[in-house]
Amino acid sequence: MYQALTRSVSTILSADVSGFSRLISRNDVGAVLTINRHRHLIAQQVEQYYGRVVDMAGDSILAVFDSSLNAVRCGLAMQESLWARNRRLPVAERMCFRLGIDQGSVLHQGERVYGEAVNTAARLQAIAPPGGVIISAAVYRQVLGLLPLKAEYQGERMLKNIPGRVASYRLFPRIGDCRQEGDDSGPCTPSGLLAERPLASMVQA
Repeated sequence: MYQALTRSVSTILSADVSGFSRLISRNDVGAVLTINRHRHLIAQQVEQYYGRVVDMAGDSILAVFDSSLNAVRCGLAMQESLWARNRRLPVAERMCFRLGIDQGSVLHQGERVYGEAVNTAARLQAIAPPGGVIISAAVYRQVLGLLPLKAEYQGERMLKNIPGRVASYRLFPRIGDCRQEGDDSGPCTPSGLLAERPLASMVQA
């Protein structure tokens, strides 16, 4: 059945597990059970921050928000909650997510979303460190001065299949070192770049 297309300015959050193939190779049943538990947590937090999950294919998660502020709050809170789970596990068993967030014109068809913001969020996610969050300059302008956090400018870069250069910022959740076995990207939370208090306590009314 044909579903009508609608358009809106929306914020897209794209999440993906770092090193999921390695985790599957090591313990496929354990990896699937773990990601299912994480998905349940993430779905709850997306709803808490007034967003909706539109896709959970493979090891990825895609969510859409009407507010960039809530999308960023959700992303940081997600990483904090996931780290609380990971910190109890050996490094080889951690399941760390990378997050990318972008805002723009988005096409909606039923539960599906399409558009450059969807693609850009996915590309920003791909360059984020495990446990980290990368946001576009468009999102940064929306949240600047509204959240107790610091951001590190990543410059402008070409992203696969995205026209032009994309400026981005790296955010730092209140978590420890999210490096996994075989990962050399470095800690995701350098000293002095922590939020003043956990973002999970800052849901917008």
